[in-house]
Amino acid sequence: MIEADAIERIERLVQDKQIIEHNGEKFVPISYKVLRNVDKVPAIHLNTLESLVKFISENQQSLDIVNSIAVVNEDLSVGVLSRPNQVDMTRTLIVHSENVPQAFKFNEFIPAELFNILIQTRFVYNEEAQYLFSITSRLNIDEGVELADDGTTQRVTIKKGMSAASMIGVQMPARIALGPYRIFPECPQPVSDFLIRFKGSKEEGAYVGLWETDGGMWKVQAKRLITDKLVELGLSIPIYS
Repeated sequence: MIEADAIERIERLVQDKQIIEHNGEKFVPISYKVLRNVDKVPAIHLNTLESLVKFISENQQSLDIVNSIAVVNEDLSVGVLSRPNQVDMTRTLIVHSENVPQAFKFNEFIPAELFNILIQTRFVYNEEAQYLFSITSRLNIDEGVELADDGTTQRVTIKKGMSAASMIGVQMPARIALGPYRIFPECPQPVSDFLIRFKGSKEEGAYVGLWETDGGMWKVQAKRLITDKLVELGLSIPIYS
């Protein structure tokens, strides 16, 4: 004989598969939530802010963009969302744009030769980057790197001329302001301070490392730069970041 609680469980399983129709709408009987079957247009995925603004302004697909909003996401991509649905107040993603630049490996040492390539290709080559390259491209580690007692500067040896005997010692600041490529290329890149460190030996060669020091505050600046660029390009809907 089947127990009462078993019968109740079976009835609930049956009800879960049922749909109630009332006044032209469909409901799930357990929660009485409206069952919606909406044909959604797939979101468009782009790679630049200019193309996103052009897509919205031209609206060649005749999408309903009234009361839509733009959101700068945590990963620094941008999405345009439709107005809330009248039934469940959810928004639908209309268009999404994301740029993923090649990342630099922060917070670890890398060979100076590789660093010299990356400082020219993955950073805005501003005065600070040029100065850093002028040092790292001529590094000569003989007996290691000499660190100042206060920890704010480092003394390194660089080649002055073509001759290996022509060496000079220079004082390097502990921090340097750089702008790695981290957001859309149309935008000015966010600049932040990095802790720079050298290590190495005559046998292993020179190594250089950059450590982030702003606790992620650069992302706040990055969102502001993306928002400003969207406004400059003529995006007329509200932007949230």
